[in-house]
Amino acid sequence: MTILFLILLIPLLAGAWYGIDYLVKKIMKERYNVKITLISFVVAVPVLFMMFVYILLSLAFMSGAEFKD
Repeated sequence: MTILFLILLIPLLAGAWYGIDYLVKKIMKERYNVKITLISFVVAVPVLFMMFVYILLSLAFMSGAEFKD
């Protein structure tokens, strides 16, 4: 399962990073800037983590798991 997670995470991270970086560059109309690229990477990582947690929770609820307080 860990290997499958890594196989799926790396392309997702690369795609999200590229997409966010591309959108930021289009909006700001600037040339390549390392600072902007690092900021887009910092934004992409938590977004993907939240998506991963959301998917895991939805799968758990669909399988009938009950979370008790």
